[in-house]
Amino acid sequence: MPEDSVSTLALFVLVIGIVVGLTVIGGLGYLVHRRPGLKTPVTVRLTSTGILTPS
Repeated sequence: MPEDSVSTLALFVLVIGIVVGLTVIGGLGYLVHRRPGLKTPVTVRLTSTGILTPS
């Protein structure tokens, strides 16, 4: 495989990851907007995930 193919594949995977991440964040934002009672549980879950995820 030439180098260009590898970098193109890496860029494609990166773009797919960004699109999926933005979709998940947008979905959570919409969910919290439609059901304000879920604001605290969603915030706590996102915060704990961010803290517990190894960097």
